[in-house]
Order: sequence, then structure tokens, then C-alpha cells
Amino acid sequence: MNIGNGGKIFKQVDKKKDAENELKREFLLTDAIGMVRDKDINELLPIALYFGVNINTPVTEIRYNLLNIAKKKTQEFIQSFDSPQVQTRSTIQQGKDYQIINVKTDGTYWFDTNRLIVSTPVGQDSMDVMVRFCLTEKGASVLSTLEDRLDRLG
Repeated sequence: MNIGNGGKIFKQVDKKKDAENELKREFLLTDAIGMVRDKDINELLPIALYFGVNINTPVTEIRYNLLNIAKKKTQEFIQSFDSPQVQTRSTIQQGKDYQIINVKTDGTYWFDTNRLIVSTPVGQDSMDVMVRFCLTEKGASVLSTLEDRLDRLG
């Protein structure tokens, strides 16, 4: 210990390892930026919804917002493309937007019949509960029905 200098512990500087880590980080960032640039907007919309980007804006604005997210949260951004939760959340959000389902504070309901799909425990987010439910065996049929109804719209 270096008591005379505030008690800090000295660290050995390894420039080779630092350069290696910086290089990996830069390449990861370049990959993330490339994804924003090269992916079709339909592939980017679920990611935008997952990160809370307003998708009711021009495509360039969506890409710009995603670019900023990719720069700040590079690893999370890249991993989100392989996450089933991201795609499921997007499907549920679209179902809500097209009034196929109704997401309330106490649960999620079918919009046309007002039948309960899944109830939300007090203090939890209904969207999160619905995403988790749809990724279970019981909820898979709900997700499939939701996807079918969305496909018929588009």
C-alpha cells in the first residue's frame, strides 16, 4: 500500500491487455452501428419498442434513436436481437396498438370479448407479466393467436 499517497493500491499497467479490450469494445460498437444501418426497419421495430423508442416517427428518427442506444448500451443492444422477450414484447405491444388485447393495471384481456388472459399481481407491470406468460407453455397458444390476428391485419 502507498500510505503516503492516500492509501491507494498500485495497479500494474498492461498496455497490451488494455489495447486488446479497447479493440474488442470498438469492434462491438462497430457491429452495433452496422446493425442499425443495415437491418430492415421491420427487424429494428421490435428492438425500438423494447428500448422504449417511439415508433410513430419517421424511419430516420427511429434509426437515429437506435444508433444512440447502440452507442450507450452496445452489448445489450446486440443481444436484444436474439432475445425471445424482445420479439414477444413487440407482438404484445402491436396487439395492444391494434386493439386486439387490452392491457390494464389488473391484467391483460382480449379486446373483443373482455375475457381475462392473465391477471397482474399488485405492484407488477402488466406488460412484463404478459411477456413472461406468453413465454410459458400455457401462454404459447395466446401468443400464437395474437400473431395470427396480427398477420391477418397486415
